[in-house]
Amino acid sequence: MYALLQPFICPSLDAVKFAIKVSIAAGVTLFLAFCWDLNQPQWAAATAVIVAQPHSGMVVSKGLARLVGTIMGTIVALVITALFSQTPWLFIAAMAIVLTLCTAASTVIRSIWSYSFVLAGYTTAIIVLPDIFKPLSIFDYAIARCTEICLGIICTSVVFAILWPVRVHHSLVTEASNTWKAGLLSACSALKGQNVNESLLNSLAKIVAVDAQREHALFEGGDGKNRAKAIQDMSHDILALLRAARGVARQWKFLSRESAEQLQPWLDECIEKLTIPTHKSLTHLAKSLYEAGRINKEMEQKDILARLEMVIRYAIAAGLDLSSVRSGKLHRRAKATYLSIHRDYSLGLFFGLRTGLAFIVLAAFWMLWGWPINEASGALMMVAVTCSLFANRENAAQISMGFLRGICYAVIVAFVVSQLIIPSWSGFPLLWLAIGVPLFFSSLGLVKPEIAGTCTIFSINIVMLCRPTNHGFQSTEMFINQGLAMPLGIIAAMLAFHLVKINTPYWQGRYMLGAMLKDLRKLTQSSVGGAETWFGGRMADRLILLARHREIMAAKAEERWNDALHVMDMGDEILNLRSSLVGQKVLRTDLADYLAVLVKVFEKEPDSINTSLLDEASEKLKSAIRKKDVDTNSLLALSSVKQLQQIWSAWSQEQSRQKEENYGVA
Repeated sequence: MYALLQPFICPSLDAVKFAIKVSIAAGVTLFLAFCWDLNQPQWAAATAVIVAQPHSGMVVSKGLARLVGTIMGTIVALVITALFSQTPWLFIAAMAIVLTLCTAASTVIRSIWSYSFVLAGYTTAIIVLPDIFKPLSIFDYAIARCTEICLGIICTSVVFAILWPVRVHHSLVTEASNTWKAGLLSACSALKGQNVNESLLNSLAKIVAVDAQREHALFEGGDGKNRAKAIQDMSHDILALLRAARGVARQWKFLSRESAEQLQPWLDECIEKLTIPTHKSLTHLAKSLYEAGRINKEMEQKDILARLEMVIRYAIAAGLDLSSVRSGKLHRRAKATYLSIHRDYSLGLFFGLRTGLAFIVLAAFWMLWGWPINEASGALMMVAVTCSLFANRENAAQISMGFLRGICYAVIVAFVVSQLIIPSWSGFPLLWLAIGVPLFFSSLGLVKPEIAGTCTIFSINIVMLCRPTNHGFQSTEMFINQGLAMPLGIIAAMLAFHLVKINTPYWQGRYMLGAMLKDLRKLTQSSVGGAETWFGGRMADRLILLARHREIMAAKAEERWNDALHVMDMGDEILNLRSSLVGQKVLRTDLADYLAVLVKVFEKEPDSINTSLLDEASEKLKSAIRKKDVDTNSLLALSSVKQLQQIWSAWSQEQSRQKEENYGVA
C-alpha cells in the first residue's frame, strides 16, 4: 500500500516539476478558453493533460498526432452526419465501421502516428454523438472541438518547452550507449560460440526501443534530427554487426582443426577489442585483419579473416554513430534506411472488429431502451476510447480495470468539487484551485508506470466531469448521468475484452512463418542497401514478439522461435551473397538464376524436395564462382552459398522431427 501511495506522500523532484507543468498548462488553457468563450472549455483543458509527456519532443509529437487525428475525425464526422443523420441505425453502423477501420489501422501501424488513427475514431464519436439529433449544429460543434483541442496542444507544448524543459536526447544518449554495448556483447557471445539467444534478444529489444525514441527526437530541432538520423544508422550497423558475428560462428564450424588453431589468436583478439572497444584499437585491428587475409593462402582461413574484418568494421561504424548521437552532429553521411516492423493485418482487423462490435452492441442497447442521449454519449465514447487504445494489448482487461478505478475515483472527487465547492466559490482563481489541486496530486503519479493508467484517466476526467464553463454550473442530474455512463462504457469494453478474444500467440505464430518465408523471397529481389535494415528490423520485431509468447505457448513458441532464427540466418547469408557479388558482371546471370531458385524454394516450408532443389542450384553457382579469379568477395560468396545449404538442411531436419513427434512416424 505504501508503495502505491509513495508517489503522492514523498514524490521525487522530477514528479513535482512534471505535475506543476501539467497544472499550469491545463490552467492556462482553461483560462484562455474562458476568455474566448469557447463552447466546452473542459475539452481544451483535458487535451492539455492528455498530451502532457515527460519530454518536450514527446509533447510535440503526441500533440501533432492528436491534431491530425482530430482533423481526420472531424471530416469523417461531418460526412457521416451528412449521409446518415436521418437514419439512426445506418448512422450507428457507419460509426462502427469507422471505429473498426481506425482501430485496425492503429494496431497495424505501431508508431507515434498510430495515435492519430485512435483519435480519428473516437473523435468522430465525440463530435457526432452529443448532437446526433441536431445535425444542423454539427459543423459548428466540430469547429469548436478542433479549436479547443488545438488550444490545449499549443498551451502544453509552450509550457513544457519553457518551464524546466526535458529533451528526449538526454535519455536517448543513455539508451543509445546501452544499445551499442548490448550489440557488442551479443557479437562477442556469438564469436565465442555460446548460446546467444538471450543476449541476442536483449540487443534486438534495445534496438527497437531506442528506435521508438528516435521518432520523438525528430521534433527537437536540428540537433534532435541529427541524433535521430544517427540512431537510425546505429541500428543499421548493429544489426549488420550481429549478422556478421553470427556468420563467423557458423563458418567456424566448417574449419579444420589445424585452421581453427591458427585462427584462434585472431578470434581472441577480436573478442578482446570488442569487450573493451576504442576507435583506435578497432581501426588498427581491422587493418591487421585485412593484411592477414591478403597474404594468407588458405581459402577457409581467408574467409574467416574477411568475416572478422567485417565484424570489426561494423563495430567501428556503430561507434561513430554513437558519437554522433552524443554530439548531435553527424560524423558521416546518414543512410536513408528505417527499421521495418512485422505487420499482421488479419490480427489488426480482428481488433478493429471487436471495437466496432462493442460499440454497436452498446449503441443498440441505447436505441432499443430509449436511453437518454446525455447518458448514452458518455458511455459510447468511453467504450470507443478504451477498446481503441488497448486493442492489441494482451492484458487489455487488466489495464481497463485501472481505468475503471481512475474513473470511480474521479467521480467521487468531481462530485465534491463540482457540486459542493465550485457553486459557493466565485472567480477563476478559486475555480482553478478547486480543480487544480486534485489534478496536481494525480499528475504526480503519471510518471510511475504502475499507477500511470489510473492517474491518467483520473486527471482527464476530473476536468471533464467538473465541466467548468462561463455560464452557470453543472446540474446534479447531469453529473449523475455522466458519472454513471462513463464507468458503464469501460465495463462494456472490459466485457468485450473478456468475451471476444483470441489466442494471440497462436494466431501470430500460425501466420508468422508464412510471412517470414515471404520476406526471404522478397530479399532476393529488393535493393541490397535498404534490405539490410528492412529485413533486420522485421526479424528483430518478430523475435521480440515470439519471446513474449515463449512462456505462454512453450512448445509451439519454441518451434517458432527456432524457425525465426533459421530465417534470420538465411536472410543474413542471402545479403552476404548478394553484397559479395554485386559488382561481378561475369556472374550476374548465374546469381540471378540462383536467386530465382531461392524464390521457388522459399514458397514452401523446408522439406526434402526443396532441399534437393537448393543443393542442386548451390552446386551450380559454386562451380561458376570457382571458375573466375578467386578473391575475398568470391570466398565470401562461396561460404554464403555453403551456409545457405547447411542452414536449410538443418531446418528441414528439425521440421521432420517435429512432424514425427506430433503425428508419429508413418
